[in-house]
Amino acid sequence: MIKHYLKSKINVFFLIPEILLIISSVSLNYLSFKKMGLMRHLIFKNYMYDKINIYLILSILSIFLILVYLFFVIKCKTYLNFVFIFFIVFALLSFNKIITKFKYDYYFQSFIFLTISFLEILKIIIKKFIIKYKA
Repeated sequence: MIKHYLKSKINVFFLIPEILLIISSVSLNYLSFKKMGLMRHLIFKNYMYDKINIYLILSILSIFLILVYLFFVIKCKTYLNFVFIFFIVFALLSFNKIITKFKYDYYFQSFIFLTISFLEILKIIIKKFIIKYKA
């Protein structure tokens, strides 16, 4: 009974930041097409990020997250998390500029999606190791 209670509390604890990140992602995408100042700022930031090669940094970060996820799925025999798979695919597609909906904010969207994927991995780790030793 205590394990189920803790699992539900952990789900709520991680669900709130994920929902806030999704809302910020949608609002950033909406405002990037409606507000000219934000559009200019995003174009400038994308230019600056291209100069520091953030594409390589995001690629390494997403490969690391995929490897950690595969480690926990294979080694620790956890369940497949489709939320993680969905957001990591969206992150990979957005910073490769394949999703044309993210015309100006592709690096920001991919960073938000990678953050959500990281939160999903943290949820798996906490459920697997901390809940296992409680009660």
